[in-house]
Amino acid sequence: MKKFLIIFLSIILTFSIISIVGCKDTGNNDDNPSQPVIENLIFSNDGTDCIVTGVKDNTITTITIPDNVTIIGENAFKNCNQLTSIVIPNSVLEIKDNAFYACSNLKTVVIGKKVKTIGKSAFEGCISLQNVAMPDSVMYIKDKAFAYCSNLINVDLNENVKKISDYAFYKCYSLVDLYLSSNLKEIGENAFAYCTDLVKVTIPNKVETIRENAFANCYSLVKIKIGVNLKYIEHNAFSNCYSLIEVVNNSVNFTVEKGSNFYGQIALYALAVYNRGDVYDNKGPEVINGFVIKLDGIDKVLIKYLGKEKDIRIPDEVTIIADYAFYNEENITSVVIGDNVKSIGADAFEGCMGLTSVIIGNGVKSIEIGTFLGCMGLTSVTIGNGVESIGALAFKGCRNLESVYIGTNVNYINASAFYGCVGLDNITFADTTTWYTTTNYNDSILCENGTLIDLTDSEYNVRLFVVDYNEYYFYKT
Repeated sequence: MKKFLIIFLSIILTFSIISIVGCKDTGNNDDNPSQPVIENLIFSNDGTDCIVTGVKDNTITTITIPDNVTIIGENAFKNCNQLTSIVIPNSVLEIKDNAFYACSNLKTVVIGKKVKTIGKSAFEGCISLQNVAMPDSVMYIKDKAFAYCSNLINVDLNENVKKISDYAFYKCYSLVDLYLSSNLKEIGENAFAYCTDLVKVTIPNKVETIRENAFANCYSLVKIKIGVNLKYIEHNAFSNCYSLIEVVNNSVNFTVEKGSNFYGQIALYALAVYNRGDVYDNKGPEVINGFVIKLDGIDKVLIKYLGKEKDIRIPDEVTIIADYAFYNEENITSVVIGDNVKSIGADAFEGCMGLTSVIIGNGVKSIEIGTFLGCMGLTSVTIGNGVESIGALAFKGCRNLESVYIGTNVNYINASAFYGCVGLDNITFADTTTWYTTTNYNDSILCENGTLIDLTDSEYNVRLFVVDYNEYYFYKT
């Protein structure tokens, strides 16, 4: 019996060694001498699958996986920071979790034709990756599979992908082109959140559910088209999509109303909504020299800027600059707003860190709440004579703003308009007569019960608006 047990164990051990060595040896492709890096790979064999489990030298730059490998294991190439390209053969069925996590220089990936599953965080943090094409075999893209791939521009999902899991493409800031599978049924939580360059999306007809925050903070998203079978749009699925002005809803399960908070805020900022059965005029937004412009009645509304110019002049045909139109456009350095513009929306230039100068034309009647909030590079502002009111927090946090000229027709300045503008040297009023201040909002609107205040000293005005009276309302009679 003892002798039999020894023989049996020897056979099992011999088989295991042969399997592992066989898995490894078949990777030494004598017919393909261009694969010198194969010797750096670490393999295992579970009796069924040949698995790449890691590398001996994580400074490798290119890899072609041998064509007998069936699984790329968990963490196999994690943090291979010098890896630039990878070819995954048709023998591979699965890419496990974290397989290429944080391969920060990975630019090119060829995925084999039999891969069915791309695991959690498989390519997360591959910040140099630009394009991904899914073969027809891929059915599941798991959580965070391509999260934080900040330079990913194009994603082409094949016809068999049924679910995009949570955070799958989270914070893929550069994603512009997105083709979704016609067999897709569910888009997961935060799947495309913060894809800030995404402009248009078509939801295929078989999609039934869009999960919470799926497209949240897609600031450049202008138009979305919804398929016939969509049933559920969860909470905040489209929150903070400030540029989403056109919604085409073909769903048989619900209707959408312009300006509504319902259905994940999909139509909260919409200028046009078309529900199933409505006549679609196909007069969507135009993109002219990088400016996204939508006709709204007699007005041409500037929704978003997609161009790359640093010095911006608003097109003459534009009459309204929408809320958040230039939100967080950090590359813009100067803006000239012509006399044809009648209004600048709330937070229109919020977070434009590189913006240094602004000229506001005489046609603008009001500067709304937070219009230039946090524009820390802004040094000078000229407010045209047409402006009548400056909203709360309009220039809050513009810490490098040095001078402000306020035109003759300004008669109302809301609380904290210049709060935190610690670099201001002067605030000059073209008309300093009969200005009053109050802490009571209703009194300021009614222009009563205020205290008369002298605004002739442009340097002292800084102290009034930035320090002593930053929470006061100012009005002129």
